Amino acid sequence: MIAPGKLCFPGGGIELCHERNNQFETPEQALIREFREELGETITPVRQIWESTTEWGIHLYWWIVRLPEPFTLTPNPEEVESVAWYSPVELKNHPDLLSSNLPFLDLLAKGLV
Repeated sequence: MIAPGKLCFPGGGIELCHERNNQFETPEQALIREFREELGETITPVRQIWESTTEWGIHLYWWIVRLPEPFTLTPNPEEVESVAWYSPVELKNHPDLLSSNLPFLDLLAKGLV
């Protein structure tokens, strides 16, 4: 989904992988690729913590990841306007938060993810 000016977590779709005989990427492979494409850094997936489906029908996988140390996030201007760090409460109350992030932040606040 294209959502200019909205705040959201890095992410994107699972793609067909021609190097793997036209099989789809695994969620882990898509996570690594999307993070690298959007923010220029290679992450290590630690574990999936939740799944959800947006109100517009997009299935999301939510992950904990590890960033290398040190790391530098460099937004790809074709996909990301800027990088910002917010607490969960600040993010939940931000007027530009993409609505599909609210259920995750509610569960996080309750300690359920």
